[in-house]
Amino acid sequence: MPALDGIRGLAIALVLVHNLCGLDDDGNLVLRVFDTALTFGWVGVQLFFVLSGFLITGILVDDRGTKGYFRAFFMRRILRRFPFFYLVLLGYFVILPMLVRLPAAVSESLGNQVWYWLYLSNWAAPLEHGVKGLPHFWSLAVEEQFYLAWPLVVFYADTRRLVKVCISLAVIAFAVRVGVRIAHLPPEIAYENTFARVDALAMGALGAVAVRDARFLGWLVPRLRMLWIGMGVATLAMVVITRGFARTNVGVQTVGYSLLAMFFTLLVVTGAVAPAFDDPGEGDGWMQSVYRGLASAPLRWLGKYSYGIYVFHIPLRIVGMRLIGGETVLTRGTTAHQLVHVLGFATVVAALSAMAAVLSWNVFEKRFLALKASFASGVPSSGR
Repeated sequence: MPALDGIRGLAIALVLVHNLCGLDDDGNLVLRVFDTALTFGWVGVQLFFVLSGFLITGILVDDRGTKGYFRAFFMRRILRRFPFFYLVLLGYFVILPMLVRLPAAVSESLGNQVWYWLYLSNWAAPLEHGVKGLPHFWSLAVEEQFYLAWPLVVFYADTRRLVKVCISLAVIAFAVRVGVRIAHLPPEIAYENTFARVDALAMGALGAVAVRDARFLGWLVPRLRMLWIGMGVATLAMVVITRGFARTNVGVQTVGYSLLAMFFTLLVVTGAVAPAFDDPGEGDGWMQSVYRGLASAPLRWLGKYSYGIYVFHIPLRIVGMRLIGGETVLTRGTTAHQLVHVLGFATVVAALSAMAAVLSWNVFEKRFLALKASFASGVPSSGR
């Protein structure tokens, strides 16, 4: 679906804005406003989670009961994720140390690499067992852990039970985050732990179930506009109450994460169902406006290469910072100078990340993606 590809592009754009733009506000109102707006991009990871839950659950529900259900799913996931992921790890942990002398902080952290090879970095990094240079790999670990367990859940749960599981996971994630903050544990645990963030994946999964239920769609579509207004007002209120929706704010990490999961599920569901309601005369013209925006060519292009862009952008940012002499170089001078320097640096790193992702996709990744067709699920099986 073009709109869903565009949503993936929107997610990576938000992440880039968050991770590549850093301002030294120094009490300057203009810089504070810009910094708050730019750092809000951390929500892009939440959008990735919701979209992943929606797409993966849709595939699993559609294939449930077919021959080769598990084999098809796992092999297609392996071909999509593992070759590029492990190539990057091989380059970072094995080849790079042989070619250059790494800073002491980086070389010392390489002893924690086992958690990255096992897709468990999101459990280790919040406890100070991460690897310098790959802080963003935590979200890939969360998704991979979800991909490992979710096919079993979907296979053995009928639609009603699947809905209950999704809602239960959302409640559990909220409770885990509340528990983390009450116990005064590091906020990064609430940000990176699988059980603390699974509500976004579960809400996306719930959306995938909903769009496959004609009766529910009949109830939902006429109310979508009001739901958008309600969720928009609630989200805006949360931004104001928390003074910027910072990712480690107590209110954001408890209520805010749940609110975002619901808001982004509404966005994904709208993008998925809009093509079926293409008559503005029926009052659904606003849905087409949303759809066209999400399905725009630039967003779809970003979505196509989002995996590589996500992997490359932090290492390239680190290299770039070393080349220019550190972040303080960007945050000197007048307000205008800081904005030009920071946004210019971010643009260059984003462009290089996109170039690296395109190269990786065409030279390496697509060769494995071409093999996915060999692992399509088979005909409906006679029983479980």
